[in-house]
Amino acid sequence: MHDNNLKVSTKKNLFFSILAVSFRLIANVFVFWLLARVYDPHIFGQFTFAHSLATTLIVIADFGFDVFLTTEISSKRENIGGVFSNLLSYKILFTFFTMVGMLFFAVIMHSSDDVRILVFLFTFFLASTTLTNFIFALFRGVENLGYEMKVSFIMNGTLVVILPILLVFKAHIILVAIVFIAARILGLCLAVNYSSLLVGGLNFGAMFQGFGQLRNKMFVFGFHFVFSFVFFQLDTILLMLLKGEYDTGIYQAVFKFIMLPLAIPEIVMNVLLPVLTRLFGENKEEWKRISSLLSKSLLLIVLPVSLLLFSYADDIIVLVYGIKYVSAAPVLKIFSLIILVRFLLEPFALMLTTSGRQYVRLFTVVIATLINLILNIILIPKLGAEGAAIVSLITNLFVGVVFVAFNIDILKAWFANKQSLFLLLVVLVEIPLLIFAAISMKIAGLIIIAIFFGISVYVYLTEYERKFLFSEVKNIFKRIWTK
Repeated sequence: MHDNNLKVSTKKNLFFSILAVSFRLIANVFVFWLLARVYDPHIFGQFTFAHSLATTLIVIADFGFDVFLTTEISSKRENIGGVFSNLLSYKILFTFFTMVGMLFFAVIMHSSDDVRILVFLFTFFLASTTLTNFIFALFRGVENLGYEMKVSFIMNGTLVVILPILLVFKAHIILVAIVFIAARILGLCLAVNYSSLLVGGLNFGAMFQGFGQLRNKMFVFGFHFVFSFVFFQLDTILLMLLKGEYDTGIYQAVFKFIMLPLAIPEIVMNVLLPVLTRLFGENKEEWKRISSLLSKSLLLIVLPVSLLLFSYADDIIVLVYGIKYVSAAPVLKIFSLIILVRFLLEPFALMLTTSGRQYVRLFTVVIATLINLILNIILIPKLGAEGAAIVSLITNLFVGVVFVAFNIDILKAWFANKQSLFLLLVVLVEIPLLIFAAISMKIAGLIIIAIFFGISVYVYLTEYERKFLFSEVKNIFKRIWTK
């Protein structure tokens, strides 16, 4: 009975997580695509710089509280209100100091007035987003992602409806930013309302309690979260400082686009983090089985995506953004490899977190951030956006190698088999055919990717895994259709 309830809950939350992330992703991609279409790379660079700066500082405000809250609540269901209230007190403190830091940056930075104003406005985006993220972590901890889905739908739906009206009249970029931020504030208000249904009123007596006990775990989660995000976002800030608005706009055009495929592992992690954390203590075999299937699924998804983005980078950029962004095509090719690495390392990262080895991830991303900073300072002045992309690839490879090294037994169990060998042979045959097709017969390349994807699914998955995954995908689409 417990296993059946777990499966039903996981399926439900997977469905809600897909919808929640999809609403956010579609809105963000749609909005940034419209901005890139309406405004030139310089103005687009101004907006995305302020947005990226706020997003980077959000990580400091979050400080791993979200993941920590999810894992704490999943293991302490009897004291949800106390855990939430206690961590919220620290969360508000971090948010306040981060807002002060961003306002200070707006005052001292050497840039145009519009950029300064945008940075100031996005301070409110920072506050509303980080607090909303924290409440979403509460929903995940109690494994009730339906509330997150509702908030995401209303918040992002409002943005998608209102913003295009402004862009039709090519409104000033500052007015666009105000609407963008107002939608986030609306989302925060809705999230607060739903959270009160779960925890009732705040337990003020639980605030700022037990810091000595929380400190070690909180700092491990916090510093890991900060550095893991910074090493992936630092390049945008350095591009603005070292090269200017145009290179930032070119780089961010690609970066916003690749958020689409990168949302897939995010969805899975949202659902499986509390589940695998619990299973590690209750049922190690089930923990291993689910993780193995996760690894296989992500690999099968990312292979055709990476091959498509690499082979058709020029066509995709022109189709999505227009000819004025054609110089972003080489950056997209590099990011197609980054996507491959990110998908491959995520299951190993999840194994570390759910098995209580978060400290490995912390030390790894701290070193990766230093590598990223040094290499960006060297390559960005010489290569611009392409240099930043190359550095991002190098640092992601470094992180992936370390994560795998600490999961070497799992690596052998997942990949030292004939199915993995067959998949490798399929890919080696596919690549030269795809390169030839991309040069001479573009439509044939899409057919090749589709055919080889089908072959890959057949040779890499067992019969049980194929039936299980296809039934789950069918159920998800059935739910979406009936909704």
